[in-house]
Amino acid sequence: MKIRYLILIIVLLHHLGAQSLWCQEDYLGKMERDAVIYRGPVALKYPFLYEGSTYVFSDEFLEGNVRYNGKTYYRALLNLDAHRDELCIKLPESGVVVVLSKELVKEFSLGERRFIKVRWEDEDLMDAYCQVLYSGNVMVLRKVEKDFYLREGITQVVYEKVKYYLVKDGILHRIKKTKDIGKLYREERRRINRGIAGIRETASGDDEVYARAGAFIDNI
Repeated sequence: MKIRYLILIIVLLHHLGAQSLWCQEDYLGKMERDAVIYRGPVALKYPFLYEGSTYVFSDEFLEGNVRYNGKTYYRALLNLDAHRDELCIKLPESGVVVVLSKELVKEFSLGERRFIKVRWEDEDLMDAYCQVLYSGNVMVLRKVEKDFYLREGITQVVYEKVKYYLVKDGILHRIKKTKDIGKLYREERRRINRGIAGIRETASGDDEVYARAGAFIDNI
C-alpha cells in the first residue's frame, strides 16, 4: 500500500513538473513567499534560427517589478516577447524562462520603462502589453510588434513595427503621425503642431517626441 502511494506521489510530481517549474526548482521550499510567480509554463523556443531579437528591446532580461495576481514582485528578471506578446520571467538559479499568465499581470517594468496591460476594444489592443511613454491627464502608449520575413528566401529575419496611441478622456486614439495629435484638439491645433515641431528638432527619436508631446498637451 505504501509503495502504491509513493508511486502515485511521484507520478503527480512529474505531471506538475511538466506544467510548471514550481516542483522542478523546489521554489516552494526555497522561496515560499515568491513561489507562485514561478509556476507558469516554460517559454516555448522558436523552431528555427533567425537574425534579430523577438524581445521588445533585446535578449537581455532586466530587473523590474511586476504586479501579478494582486501582489507586487520586486527585482524580478523580466523580458517581453514582442512576437507572442508574452511577459517572461527568468528563474535566477537555473536561468530557465517561464511565461507569466496574461490574465494575472496588471503592470510591470523593464528597468526604468513602465508597461501596462490594456483592454481597449481595439483589434490591436484587446488584451496587449504597452509601454507607457507619458501618463498624466492624457496617456501616450507605445506598442511593439515583431514578426519574421525571409531575406533572399533563405534567412529568417526579425522586423519591428511600432504603434503609438494617445488616450484622451478615456478614449484610445491611434497616432500614425504627430499631426494626428493636433486633430484631436481643434481649438489648439496650430499651437500643438508648432509645439511638436519644436520638440522634434531637439528629440532623439520618435519615443521622445511622443512622450514630450503628451507633457506639452497637459501643460496647455
